[in-house]
This record gives sequence, C-alpha cells and structure tokens, in this order.
Amino acid sequence: MKVFLGRFASILLTAGGWLLFGVRTVLDAIGYATLPDDAKVAAHLLNNLLLWILDLPGSLVLAFALISTMWLMWVSWPRNVATPVDTRNMRVLAGDQRDDYVPPKPKKGIKWNFVDSPSYPFIGMSMADGQVMVSQFQGQGTNNTDDPLTNVEAYLRSDVSGEIFPVLFRDDSKRSYVSSDKLLALPIGAFVDMRGFFTPDQTRMPYNEFMEKIGPFTFFFEYGGNQFRHSFTRRDIEDRKSAYFADVEKSQAKPPVPQFKQD
Repeated sequence: MKVFLGRFASILLTAGGWLLFGVRTVLDAIGYATLPDDAKVAAHLLNNLLLWILDLPGSLVLAFALISTMWLMWVSWPRNVATPVDTRNMRVLAGDQRDDYVPPKPKKGIKWNFVDSPSYPFIGMSMADGQVMVSQFQGQGTNNTDDPLTNVEAYLRSDVSGEIFPVLFRDDSKRSYVSSDKLLALPIGAFVDMRGFFTPDQTRMPYNEFMEKIGPFTFFFEYGGNQFRHSFTRRDIEDRKSAYFADVEKSQAKPPVPQFKQD
C-alpha cells in the first residue's frame, strides 16, 4: 500500500510539474501584453471544456482515470531482470561442498525405515513347492527423540481377525530376538531391529492363507504413554509380493557370456 501511494503521488507531482512548465512556455511565446485577452479566451474555452466534461457519464470518467493510473503504474513498476552470467569457467558444487552448507537436522521422533522407504521389504518372503511363503514382519527404527525410550512394547494386529502377534527385538549380545519385556531402554540415537512372526512356532505360512487369515495388518509401538501405529494395506502387501518376484527373476537371470566360433 505504501508503494502504491508513493507512486500515485509521484505521478501527480510529475504531471503538475509538466503543466507548470507548459503554461510558462506558452506565456513566454505569446508575450505578456496580450495576457488579459488570452486569459478571457482561455476562460471561455475552459468553460466549454468543463461543460463537455459534465455531460460525460461519471462511470466513464472513473473508468478512464483508473485505467490510465493502472497503466502508468504497470509501465513504471520495477522488473527483476536477470543478469547474464558467464558459466563457462564455473564449477557447480554439491550442497555439502559449499562453504555455507549446514547439514539438515534429523527430524524429531522415531525414524522407521518402512515409513521413509516405501520399497523396504517389511514382510519376509520365500518360495516353497512353487508358491510364495510369508515368514515374518521385519522392520528397523532409530530413536531420534530427545529422550531414551522406556516401557517399550510392540505388536502386530491383524486387520482381518483382530489377532495380536508380539514383535521381538534384536539383542546383539545374544544374537537373537527377545520379547519387549527384556528391553530396558532404547537410548537416544539407538537403532533397533525387530521381527514379528505370524505363527506360534515361527514357521512360514503360504501367501494365500496369510491374506485370508491375517491380510492387512497394523504395527503398534508403545513407549512411555505414547503410541505409534502404521497400517500395511492389502495393496502394500501385494506390491511387496510383486517386488519379491522381481527380485527372484533378477537373481535367477544369467549374465550374457562371450560367444565363440564353433570348430
């Protein structure tokens, strides 16, 4: 608004200055001796002009004033003109190579790889007797909060039957997965590896049976009165199966070998 008022005032001041200059130039050209007669003629012409203006519709006069004002402001508005830069001898630096680069701070909270990386294999799969088998849920997380996490519990819930499956945590000292009641705390910045099995004896389950009895499921992670949950939809599981088939085909593909002439 301040810029608008400033430009409007400058337009009025400029117009007034040129008007004074024009009047002075005319007086110098015709001389001062005939000024009284010229003033009468000018007054008569001015009276006719004012009468003509009064006959014009008020909306037309207002529209002309607004359009002319906006046009003057548009043509006088400053433009950001890009200055040509000679890039022939310039070297583009990566973000972390610049002097003013500041590494981004990690987001607060718990970082889950199956959330940040949609292609992460959150379900372990394998082949047996020509069919796909589901073995377990798998996921990793990092504590990016400002506090160690205590009273931790994690589990899976089938969105088909409502059945609950406990999630186990990797204990590197024992090289095995243990239940959540064995986890004392998850320190700040600590990484945790988890597994969740869908059968009591931790055996594999055919994919079709898994989709029929368990299907979509939800991961729950509770700590200190807080709860994180993430749902894996039927589409997520089907996409995981497709990705598994793609990985199998890629691993079984044989690279091309040199070809030789036959004797």
